[in-house]
Formats: sequence, structure tokens, C-alpha cells
Amino acid sequence: MAKDEAESSESRRKTVVWIARYSQILTFLFAQAISVVACISLFLLLSGGGPLQEADATEMIVMVAVGFLLLVSSVIYMVVMVRVTFLRALQRYQCSDDAPVLPIRVDQPLSGPLESLLLSFTSATHKTQAFFFTSATINLSLIYFDESWFHLFLAFMSVFSIVWLTPTVGRLARFVQRGLDMKQQTQASS
Repeated sequence: MAKDEAESSESRRKTVVWIARYSQILTFLFAQAISVVACISLFLLLSGGGPLQEADATEMIVMVAVGFLLLVSSVIYMVVMVRVTFLRALQRYQCSDDAPVLPIRVDQPLSGPLESLLLSFTSATHKTQAFFFTSATINLSLIYFDESWFHLFLAFMSVFSIVWLTPTVGRLARFVQRGLDMKQQTQASS
């Protein structure tokens, strides 16, 4: 009975490939949603309807500044997530009693602590992507109000950042290796 429970628990564990594919699907959905908003914004802008009311110079500067600040805040959030969340996840893994079979294969189920480590990594990555998604969406909406093509550039930079942050199998494998290296260093120093 206990053996059956252990086997079913093992079969439910995620692999590096599964986590990467799931994350790539979420990234694709972010990019797809932004492309829909971009198409609508560009259609409205290029259809000649023009903004609802003409914006004066001060309003345009404020809207461009808001769009730029959203992108900057997304970058700051990304740096904080890398510094705090990833480090915290690696430290939690160091404290675990995990002793994985090496080498870790990307198509075999991960141990519980390694799965938690990767899920923390991808969760933080998706939160960062959501910030960039918000920045892109707002900038694409602001295009229609002030007709500033700078918003399109900022939206493009946000989409580029979302795609650049995509958790790939290689990126996840490097993060696992980093966790294993930190764990070995901790054990060697003890």
C-alpha cells in the first residue's frame, strides 16, 4: 500500500520539461493578449478617427512619462524579484534534506524540493512578465489618446522583455544546477 502511494506521488511530480512547457504557454498567452491590444490600438490610430480630444503638450508629456515610468517600474520589479525571490528560493533549497540522483535529467520527475525550487523560479518570472504585460497594455492604450509613437516603442520593449524572460528548459536546468552548487558548497563548508 505504501509502495503504491509512493509510486503515485512520484508519477505526479513535475519534470523540468513540463514546467518549461507550461511556462512557455503562459508566455505565449501574455504575448498573444498584447498583440490583440496592439492590433486594436493601431487600427484605431491608423483609421483616422483620431483621439477623442486633442491633447495639449502637457498632457502628452504626462502620458509619455506615465508609459515610461511603467516600463521602468517593471524593470525595477524584475531586478528585485531576481535579488530577493530567487535568492530566497535557493536558500530554502539549501536547507532542505534533498539528495537528488545526479545527473538530473530534464525528462524525469523532480524531487519535491527541486520541484518547489523551480516552481518558485517560474512563479517569480510570471509575476515579472505580468508587470511587463501591464506596461505594454497601458502604453498601447495611451497611443490612441496622444498619438505618440514612443508608446509603441515602450510596448515593444515590454513585449521583448516578456519573451526574453521565457523560462526555457536550459534556463530552468541552469537554475537547478545553481541550487545544487549552492547546496554542495553549504555541505562542504559544514
